[in-house]
Amino acid sequence: MIIQNLKAANILKYKKLDLQDIPEHGLIAVSGQNESGKSTIGETVCFALFGRTFSLDQDDISKLIRWGENRCTVTMTFMENNGESFSISRSLDIEGNHSASLWRTDDPENPIANGKEAVDKAIYELTAYGYDEFVESFYLAQREITSPHPHSVTLKTIAGLSTLEKSASIIENEMQQAESNIASMRTELSQQQDELLMLGVDPEHLGNLISEKNHADQEQQRLSQRVDHYESTLKEYSRVHPKLIRRNTTHGRLSFWLGMISIMLIVLVSAWLLMLIQPNLKQTWLDLFTPYVPHGIWWAILPAIPLGMLLKSYNTSIRNLRLPGVALGAALLDHDENQGLPEELLQQCKTMAQQANTSTLDGAMLNDEMQPLLENLKSRQEANATRSKELTEPISKEEKRRDQATALEKRIKKLEGDINTSTERNQAQRIAIELLAGASRHLSRRFNHVIREHVGMTLPLFTENRYEHLQIDDDMTIQVFSNEKRDYLDLDEISSGTQRQIMLAVRLALSQELASRRVGSDQFLILDEPFAFFDQERTTNSLNVLPELSKDLPQIFVTSQVFPAGSSFQREIVCRRDAIELQ
Repeated sequence: MIIQNLKAANILKYKKLDLQDIPEHGLIAVSGQNESGKSTIGETVCFALFGRTFSLDQDDISKLIRWGENRCTVTMTFMENNGESFSISRSLDIEGNHSASLWRTDDPENPIANGKEAVDKAIYELTAYGYDEFVESFYLAQREITSPHPHSVTLKTIAGLSTLEKSASIIENEMQQAESNIASMRTELSQQQDELLMLGVDPEHLGNLISEKNHADQEQQRLSQRVDHYESTLKEYSRVHPKLIRRNTTHGRLSFWLGMISIMLIVLVSAWLLMLIQPNLKQTWLDLFTPYVPHGIWWAILPAIPLGMLLKSYNTSIRNLRLPGVALGAALLDHDENQGLPEELLQQCKTMAQQANTSTLDGAMLNDEMQPLLENLKSRQEANATRSKELTEPISKEEKRRDQATALEKRIKKLEGDINTSTERNQAQRIAIELLAGASRHLSRRFNHVIREHVGMTLPLFTENRYEHLQIDDDMTIQVFSNEKRDYLDLDEISSGTQRQIMLAVRLALSQELASRRVGSDQFLILDEPFAFFDQERTTNSLNVLPELSKDLPQIFVTSQVFPAGSSFQREIVCRRDAIELQ
């Protein structure tokens, strides 16, 4: 970034500040007595870029407004390495209202960003550095030049360590959180395991209960069906038994008459056969019986035919009426269905089966004899129903216990998996932190080496070749090599003026490194009273060295009350105590 123009109103000392056509290369001298407004130029540039200044805290930023005014404004035009020019403007009022805008200089109608936050973000993306890096490297405000703090964010950013340390910090925080989570999970795991142990769930107990209930239900259903079968069959037996008795009686009478007819037929047939054998008897018998019987003997056969058919019908009816008794007898003799009966009832079943088969008892008597059997079956049925009901609650409780145990086992398994995953992740993160630490050490050593190289090029010029090499430890402890003493010296072994020259060389080395590593383009540099404690000779030598310092820092602003005679500058800006305008 190279500054081209700077224009401001009502900022600090100046009612009007207007610096146009600022040289892009070389030294730009800003001179004047104390309180003449030299530092205002650097503060104005700082406010234009970042909306803040080195000398004022953010809470006091309104003090930037010139005394007696209500509002200050600043507009700065700068150029990037590609030759593209940008303009940035900011305004601030005494109420703390802050506005900002950034645009391409040749296209003011289409701003790149509007608003403080948007402009701050756009400036960072455009320049690749922020306020902290700026004030530590490119803007050396009027102050005691000291060794940079080894743990400063700026130094770490320049060295490339900030990203690594931020990553390591994020990983470390994640590890700590993970360790806390692992400890919590281990505590919960122990509690879950204790609860599971206290439940003491027998994996076979629920199955046994369910099996027992199913058996009771099946037995109750079997007994219920058996009782229903006995009762329905007995009811049918009782219904048909009177009919069977009546049919048997009628059948007996029919059988008697059919027997009589059969005997008569036999006698007739026998007489007929006898007449065939003894023809002489035929006429005698005919003469004897003809007056009493119709002509011929076939009339005796005619009643036998319907009587036989009726008897056959009765036989069929009787067989059908005996079926309920046969079915009941078969049921009473069914050993598979009668399992569990006492021996006495089994014997009684055999007797009742015989009586049912032969229909020797009427329904009421058979019902009385079957009552012990039915009562036994109903009693067992009720017992199984009761047992099934009794098992419902234990099964429900055991199912709940089993569900609870299953949930505990799932949670335990998940906790164990999460603990293993977190532990493995922590191990990987621990390795990552070690790798980041190694990379940080490597970058730190490389950074120190690069800084030593930069300082090695500028320090001899600042010190007239008396000091050439620095030794910079990881904690930024600095020692300088004396060509005269041929040894490294601590800073307190050399003069304060030489110390300041060395520190200025270190600070400039940081500026060069940030410009080359991060910015990647030509960069301006503001040195506010860098030679305040230098003698004339050291100041002259330093001014002669600065233009040759680095190709990355072509534009250098230098402020001083007085510059040595004969100093050469690309432009001189003279500030006066009584002037409120500078242009």
